[in-house]
Amino acid sequence: MKVLVVIFGGLDHQFLEKWDCQNLRQAEWGKVEVNDLWNQRDVATQITAQLITGKTWRENGVNQRKKTFTVWRNKKVQWFEEKVLRGMRWTRGTRHALYSALRFTDVRQREFLHADLTCPCLFDLVENSKAVYVPAYNPEPNWALDRNILDPRRFPDLGVDGALDLLEKNYFWRRKKFMKALVEDEPYQLLVGQFQYIDSSQHLWISYSDPDRMDKIEEAYWRMDEFAGEILKEAKGKYDRVLFISDNGAARKIDYKPTHHNRPFYSISEPLGIEKKNLRDFFHHILSWTQEKTNNLKK
Repeated sequence: MKVLVVIFGGLDHQFLEKWDCQNLRQAEWGKVEVNDLWNQRDVATQITAQLITGKTWRENGVNQRKKTFTVWRNKKVQWFEEKVLRGMRWTRGTRHALYSALRFTDVRQREFLHADLTCPCLFDLVENSKAVYVPAYNPEPNWALDRNILDPRRFPDLGVDGALDLLEKNYFWRRKKFMKALVEDEPYQLLVGQFQYIDSSQHLWISYSDPDRMDKIEEAYWRMDEFAGEILKEAKGKYDRVLFISDNGAARKIDYKPTHHNRPFYSISEPLGIEKKNLRDFFHHILSWTQEKTNNLKK
């Protein structure tokens, strides 16, 4: 069975109950449970890692939004550290603090990548699978500007218009890459794409701009509903099952922890009576679907 999965970041189950978005609300839809997050870090990277591995941060190695790593400035000290002191674990923290103080190293951050996962993921287990900018696996190299969550305290001159302009550019690029894989490529056994448009819109209006502008949030949902309709049209005859799912719910007001409501959703192109609805369960659902045989595709 060929399976298409689209992750709509931030799409809130409660909002979808309010707005009759029939394309997003497929034959079966409901609420997803997300739990066991390191330090309540409800960010797309950590949550999506649970979806694609079926494991918590303890087992998949993703416990933040970004990966912290060390860049050596002094090659001689690096050689001594790696070749001579490698087994001296008990002094490692002290040594690295000293290296940093002496500016032998820089501590930097980057997005988590496939190589950082400490357990197999869907794309390891399903042959002929493709990920289009999936957090914790192959995220977009430059995720717009701070994931399109545009904090005016950091970018005071950007303004709402500038934020919306960046949001459009990001959505256009992701859409272009995803639709190419969906329309032009031969169907994959598993195709997964992720879109940040709703989450970014909610952060912009709810967190930073005007929390009373629910009309702007509703516009974003209807726009993604239209896009979902296009996806379903193109997927017909190519993919046997389509899953729409989100990583978290709507953004909360600025400086609130956790930063999202825990109200993600799922919808499936056919009624299956899904009982286990923890996000990690969908790893097993997706994997089992790809292993099913079907004669439904058009020859």
